[in-house]
Amino acid sequence: MRTYQQQCHLVATLEPALPRDARPLPPLYDPKLVLISPQSIRLMGFEKMGNGENATTYMQEWLCATG
Repeated sequence: MRTYQQQCHLVATLEPALPRDARPLPPLYDPKLVLISPQSIRLMGFEKMGNGENATTYMQEWLCATG
């Protein structure tokens, strides 16, 4: 997982674990850490679908398993 600043939003992206994972998840904007345990972390934020004025945002949650 990588994070970076884009204008006024923090953005999280996931890098594919294997080359065959060709379809990565869309970026997660303004991610907040909801849960952390030895087995996983859970992030909540929002996802943008579309561009410009036609963009729609959706609440999104990622459950990332560790190890």
